[in-house]
Formats: sequence, structure tokens, C-alpha cells
Amino acid sequence: MATEAEATLGWVLPILYAALGLALGSFLSSVYAPILKHSSSSSILSILKVGPADRNRSGPWLARSRDSTARASVINDRMPEKEEDFADFWQWQLKTAPRPTDGIEDTSSRTTRTLNDCDKEAPKPDPYSTSKRQGYLSWDDYFMAIAFLSAHRSKDPNRQVGACLVSQDRVILGIGYNGFPRGCSDDELPWAKLSRDGNALETKYPYVCHAEVNAILNKNHASACGQRLYVTMFPCNECAKIIIQAGIAEVVYFTDKMSASDSYIASQRLLSMAGVKVWQHQPEQQKLVLNFK
Repeated sequence: MATEAEATLGWVLPILYAALGLALGSFLSSVYAPILKHSSSSSILSILKVGPADRNRSGPWLARSRDSTARASVINDRMPEKEEDFADFWQWQLKTAPRPTDGIEDTSSRTTRTLNDCDKEAPKPDPYSTSKRQGYLSWDDYFMAIAFLSAHRSKDPNRQVGACLVSQDRVILGIGYNGFPRGCSDDELPWAKLSRDGNALETKYPYVCHAEVNAILNKNHASACGQRLYVTMFPCNECAKIIIQAGIAEVVYFTDKMSASDSYIASQRLLSMAGVKVWQHQPEQQKLVLNFK
């Protein structure tokens, strides 16, 4: 009897171990296959950083777990009794194993995004089409974008401002950003907004040239008279004086977050008295991405 029992265990135990291994492998495959397939660090983190509260909610994670549990039950029901039937069982397992899905849950926003959508390239234009491209930049967006791009050249850690001087024929005459004068070291002069002992010479304000001034001084035209100035921030009173004296006819600004200060109230008064047209830019496109790849 002992020999017969040992013989029975000798072929039953491997079958049980194989069944458990297949069930565990199926569960791990259905849960982690999307991670291994896409190998995106941001997507991996969005899946792995799931707290206990998230696991209690219904969603892709819980759905995959339930599917895996149900599949393990089916596998146990289809487990062959004879060792020679394992080949057919293994082929069935391979054919019916769950395939990874492209939808991966973004737990930060609780929305589902598709990785394939992120990788899709813009459709290629029809080479036989005689129509112009749609979605191009408007003139105002174009010049304001150049002002914003110029601002990225500023070394000021607190505020980066850019300006773009444009002719009435929409030709760029000059660009500028806030920084120290030519020949003055960016490392030796201070960039601080405030001084601990109240010494103004330890701040940036006595030394910095504003973006509007640099754009006017950098112009490649004999005169700025009658031209238009695009600037990312409403000009201060000192810049307003130079704008007026240069004969600039129009100022287009993006933000006026400092409009309550005395400097900017004075600027508004000066520009109004001089008859300079001033208006705030409302972009048609909210975002412009530069990709150097």
C-alpha cells in the first residue's frame, strides 16, 4: 500500500505544482505584462504607485486581478488527469492567455490614457493637395512667442522678461531680454530682489537693463518710430519713458501682474498721455512646444 501511495504521489505532486505555477504565472503576466511591454518610466510609476485606498476602488488594476482569479479557476477545471494530456493543455494555455492592453491607468488624475496615442505621429500631408496648412501661428502669437523665447535667455532667477520690436510691415527689428549691460559680469553683480541690510546696491535693480530697452537698443533699423513692441510683461515707468521717446506707436503686453504698483500706474499714465496704443495679447494657441529632436 505504501508503495502504491508513493507512486500515486509521485505523479500527482508534479501535476499540482505545475497547476500552481501556471496559475501564478498567468496572474503575474496579466498584471505586469503592460509594464514590461511599454517600459515607460512614467507609466510604470503611475501603475506601481497605488496606495491601499486605490486598490479598493474598481479599475484596471482590480479588473485584472478578478480576471486572473477567474482564469485560475478555469485552469484548475481543465487540468488533465493523465500526464500524456499535458501537451494539449499547455497549447490551450498559450492560446488563451490574456493579452496585455494598451490602456494604462494614470492614478494621479484617475483618467485612462493610451500609450499608443502618445506615440502617434502627425498625419502626413497629402502631397497632391493645393490647400495651405491649417493651425499655423497668427502674427500676434508669433511675435509674442519670440518675446517669450527671448526671455529664456535671461539669467534673472526671479523674473524673465522678453520683448520683440516689430515694424508695421511685420518685420522683426529687434529683440531683448532683461539682464546686465554688455561687459558687466553676470557672476559679480547681484541678482537679489531684496537686501538684508536694506542696501539697494546689493540688489539687481540699479544694474539691470529691462527687456524693452534692450529690444529698442538692439534694433537693426534706423528708427523705432511708429513701430510695435511686443513684451511679455507690462512695461514699467522707466521703460515707458524710453518707449515714448523712441516714437513707438503701439505696445502689446501679455501680463500686467504688477499693475497695482506706483511704477506701473505711472507707466499707464505716461503711455496714455503720449497717445501710445496699449493692449493685452490674447493668444489663439495656449501652448507652443519646441522639440529639437
